[in-house]
Amino acid sequence: MQGGLGNGEWPAISLKGLEEVVRASRHSIEGEPARLYRASCDHTHFLAAARFLHDNGATLLSLCASREPSTEIGLTYTFEVGSSAHIVIRASTENGAIDSLFSLFACADFLEREANTLFGIRFLGHPSLAWTGDVMS
Repeated sequence: MQGGLGNGEWPAISLKGLEEVVRASRHSIEGEPARLYRASCDHTHFLAAARFLHDNGATLLSLCASREPSTEIGLTYTFEVGSSAHIVIRASTENGAIDSLFSLFACADFLEREANTLFGIRFLGHPSLAWTGDVMS
Protein backbone atom coordinates (compact mmCIF):
# COMPACT_ATOMS: atom_id res chain seq x y z
CA MET A 1 0.00 0.00 0.00
CA GLN A 2 1.46 3.34 -1.00
CA GLY A 3 0.93 6.83 0.32
CA GLY A 4 0.22 9.82 -1.85
CA LEU A 5 -1.70 10.11 -5.07
CA GLY A 6 1.03 9.36 -7.61
CA ASN A 7 0.36 7.97 -11.06
CA GLY A 8 -0.42 4.48 -12.28
CA GLU A 9 -2.62 1.71 -11.01
CA TRP A 10 -3.94 1.63 -7.49
CA PRO A 11 -2.05 -0.98 -5.48
CA ALA A 12 -4.01 -4.02 -4.35
CA ILE A 13 -5.09 -3.93 -0.74
CA SER A 14 -3.94 -6.33 1.93
CA LEU A 15 -4.85 -6.43 5.59
CA LYS A 16 -1.15 -6.25 6.43
CA GLY A 17 -0.88 -3.04 4.40
CA LEU A 18 -3.90 -1.58 6.18
CA GLU A 19 -2.40 -2.58 9.53
CA GLU A 20 0.80 -0.71 8.71
CA VAL A 21 -1.12 2.47 7.79
CA VAL A 22 -3.27 2.31 10.93
CA ARG A 23 -0.23 1.69 13.16
CA ALA A 24 1.67 4.59 11.55
CA SER A 25 -1.30 6.93 11.98
CA ARG A 26 -1.36 6.28 15.72
CA HIS A 27 2.26 7.39 16.09
CA SER A 28 2.15 10.54 14.01
CA ILE A 29 3.02 13.99 15.29
CA GLU A 30 0.06 16.11 16.42
CA GLY A 31 -0.77 18.75 13.83
CA GLU A 32 0.91 16.84 11.01
CA PRO A 33 -1.13 17.07 7.78
CA ALA A 34 -3.18 13.98 7.04
CA ARG A 35 -1.62 11.52 4.63
CA LEU A 36 -3.67 10.00 1.84
CA TYR A 37 -3.31 6.28 1.19
CA ARG A 38 -5.03 4.61 -1.73
CA ALA A 39 -5.68 0.98 -2.49
CA SER A 40 -8.00 -1.22 -4.49
CA CYS A 41 -9.71 -4.49 -3.77
CA ASP A 42 -12.31 -6.69 -5.35
CA HIS A 43 -15.70 -7.35 -3.84
CA THR A 44 -14.50 -10.55 -2.12
CA HIS A 45 -12.00 -8.73 0.13
CA PHE A 46 -13.83 -5.45 0.56
CA LEU A 47 -15.88 -6.30 3.66
CA ALA A 48 -12.85 -7.72 5.49
CA ALA A 49 -10.89 -4.52 4.78
CA ALA A 50 -13.78 -2.33 5.95
CA ARG A 51 -14.24 -4.44 9.09
CA PHE A 52 -10.54 -4.09 9.88
CA LEU A 53 -10.77 -0.31 9.53
CA HIS A 54 -13.91 -0.19 11.68
CA ASP A 55 -12.31 -2.32 14.41
CA ASN A 56 -9.36 0.08 14.46
CA GLY A 57 -11.41 3.23 14.92
CA ALA A 58 -11.75 4.44 11.33
CA THR A 59 -14.63 6.66 10.27
CA LEU A 60 -16.36 6.34 6.89
CA LEU A 61 -16.35 9.79 5.31
CA SER A 62 -17.73 9.30 1.81
CA LEU A 63 -18.78 6.97 -0.97
CA CYS A 64 -18.48 7.89 -4.62
CA ALA A 65 -19.77 5.71 -7.46
CA SER A 66 -18.82 5.89 -11.12
CA ARG A 67 -19.62 3.84 -14.18
CA GLU A 68 -16.47 2.31 -15.63
CA PRO A 69 -15.88 1.92 -19.40
CA SER A 70 -16.46 -1.83 -18.96
CA THR A 71 -19.98 -0.93 -17.70
CA GLU A 72 -18.91 -2.17 -14.27
CA ILE A 73 -19.56 0.25 -11.44
CA GLY A 74 -16.54 1.47 -9.48
CA LEU A 75 -16.93 2.56 -5.88
CA THR A 76 -14.51 4.79 -4.00
CA TYR A 77 -14.78 4.81 -0.22
CA THR A 78 -12.88 7.33 1.91
CA PHE A 79 -12.08 6.50 5.55
CA GLU A 80 -10.35 8.58 8.21
CA VAL A 81 -8.08 6.98 10.80
CA GLY A 82 -7.42 9.36 13.65
CA SER A 83 -6.48 12.73 12.27
CA SER A 84 -3.39 11.71 10.36
CA ALA A 85 -4.50 9.28 7.64
CA HIS A 86 -7.17 9.12 5.00
CA ILE A 87 -7.54 5.74 3.35
CA VAL A 88 -9.27 5.58 0.00
CA ILE A 89 -10.38 2.13 -1.12
CA ARG A 90 -11.55 1.59 -4.66
CA ALA A 91 -13.76 -1.46 -5.07
CA SER A 92 -15.84 -2.85 -7.89
CA THR A 93 -19.19 -4.54 -7.84
CA GLU A 94 -19.87 -8.13 -8.84
CA ASN A 95 -22.94 -8.24 -11.11
CA GLY A 96 -23.99 -4.83 -9.78
CA ALA A 97 -23.72 -5.80 -6.09
CA ILE A 98 -21.30 -5.34 -3.19
CA ASP A 99 -21.51 -5.98 0.54
CA SER A 100 -23.16 -3.23 2.56
CA LEU A 101 -21.17 -1.36 5.20
CA PHE A 102 -24.33 -0.44 7.11
CA SER A 103 -23.64 -2.93 9.93
CA LEU A 104 -20.21 -1.36 10.49
CA PHE A 105 -20.82 2.31 9.73
CA ALA A 106 -24.29 3.76 10.37
CA CYS A 107 -23.61 6.65 7.98
CA ALA A 108 -23.42 4.13 5.12
CA ASP A 109 -27.23 4.01 5.25
CA PHE A 110 -27.74 7.24 3.31
CA LEU A 111 -24.64 6.81 1.12
CA GLU A 112 -25.73 3.36 -0.03
CA ARG A 113 -29.35 4.42 -0.60
CA GLU A 114 -28.15 7.25 -2.82
CA ALA A 115 -25.82 4.99 -4.84
CA ASN A 116 -28.65 2.47 -5.20
CA THR A 117 -31.03 5.16 -6.49
CA LEU A 118 -28.54 6.73 -8.92
CA PHE A 119 -26.65 3.65 -10.14
CA GLY A 120 -28.84 0.67 -9.25
CA ILE A 121 -26.12 -0.87 -7.07
CA ARG A 122 -27.40 -3.60 -4.76
CA PHE A 123 -25.82 -3.44 -1.32
CA LEU A 124 -26.00 -6.94 0.09
CA GLY A 125 -27.06 -6.97 3.74
CA HIS A 126 -28.49 -3.44 3.79
CA PRO A 127 -31.78 -3.55 5.74
CA SER A 128 -33.75 -1.31 3.36
CA LEU A 129 -32.53 0.59 0.33
CA ALA A 130 -35.99 2.12 -0.23
CA TRP A 131 -36.48 5.78 0.60
CA THR A 132 -39.27 6.62 3.03
CA GLY A 133 -41.04 9.94 3.44
CA ASP A 134 -40.14 13.10 1.55
CA VAL A 135 -36.40 12.84 0.91
CA MET A 136 -36.26 16.37 -0.46
CA SER A 137 -37.44 18.05 2.75
